[in-house]
Amino acid sequence: MKKQTTTTAGTTYVGISAAIAVFVFLYWMLIGGLDFLGMAVLALLSVVVAVFPLSLGLAAPIALKAGQEAAAKRHILMDDASVLERLSSIDTLVLSQTGILTQGSLNVVDSYWATEANVQYLDMLYSTQMYTRFQHPMAATIVKWLKDSGATYINCENIEIIFDVGSVTRKDGKAYWLGNRKMVDHFQASVPSAMQKRLFRWKERNYFIAYYGINRTIVASLAIADHIRPEAKQVINILKRQGWDIHLVTSMTEVGARMVANEIGIEHLRTTVSPEGRQKYIDALQRMGKKVALLSGNFDDKSRSLSADLNICLGEPAEGGKGDRLFLPASDLKLLPEALRIARGSMRLLRNDQYIAIAFSLAGILLSTGLLFYFNGLLPNPLWALAATFGSLVVVSLSSLRFKLLR
Repeated sequence: MKKQTTTTAGTTYVGISAAIAVFVFLYWMLIGGLDFLGMAVLALLSVVVAVFPLSLGLAAPIALKAGQEAAAKRHILMDDASVLERLSSIDTLVLSQTGILTQGSLNVVDSYWATEANVQYLDMLYSTQMYTRFQHPMAATIVKWLKDSGATYINCENIEIIFDVGSVTRKDGKAYWLGNRKMVDHFQASVPSAMQKRLFRWKERNYFIAYYGINRTIVASLAIADHIRPEAKQVINILKRQGWDIHLVTSMTEVGARMVANEIGIEHLRTTVSPEGRQKYIDALQRMGKKVALLSGNFDDKSRSLSADLNICLGEPAEGGKGDRLFLPASDLKLLPEALRIARGSMRLLRNDQYIAIAFSLAGILLSTGLLFYFNGLLPNPLWALAATFGSLVVVSLSSLRFKLLR
């Protein structure tokens, strides 16, 4: 694991403190020799007290704990407070599924029939999709729409499901099929010119189009859409303005995923990706120096187990999973920019508290080691260092309290 900001600051602080302690000891020894040994020892002890990392050591946990409590008030949960430090450094977000950005309810939003007489084939379409509705969510959507349209079930046999294409039912020497453009090409069916105008409008709106045909004749076409969450586009735009690159890496096919990506404004899209492929994609981004957060839904347990710099999960906290995790309520994507705001605010508070602690330490060193004796007449006295240490602790604590109240 790479060093965090707090660890690096602490290591640097200890090294500089040791150098200052040696310097003030030698300073008094050079001035008075062995006669000033007591002064030199007092000066060294004063430095030890002044630079004792009480407030500096507490600056990080106090600031991050304040941020964690502010996040919890908004129902933003995390494994531990260090998640805020990771979140503040993220520059790339990988979305594991389009369902994160949509309402999760497919609907038939429009239909076009070649002739009114073809509506009689509703029953056959309904019966076929009743059989396949458990294999594909699109079929369940069509079943609901057909049922609302008054279709009734008739006995069907010899139903064939073609993966990523559609389904075919053969009855009385005819092939009744429903599928995407690949199915149209498979049956070498031609799209009526009147239907093409409607299809053009649907494609402009990024609808998924299903074709219903008999043998080589297209009977009807259906427009299906999963409505984008009202806040999704706004959230993505906010994150992009904050400097994040957004990647959609999904197991969905190109058509459906492209529809969502185009509507929301996501430039980086990778489709038909397995969980293992998604992990390789994240690893490649990390090798490029990116700090990657993976956003997955509460329905996506496989993605929750993938390793990234930070795992952001929609839904309730769950056992297992890899790495540090941030949990957001599944119903509100707008809390992600809010979590980022709190994380960056916590890191600003942490840095400010560290500067305050260092400033008090320097003041304590100057007052307690006698370095300014010729200006203020003060000899080495560890009490000044002790006062500076506790003064910095009070200021740091009040600063964190103010942060919690304002958030």
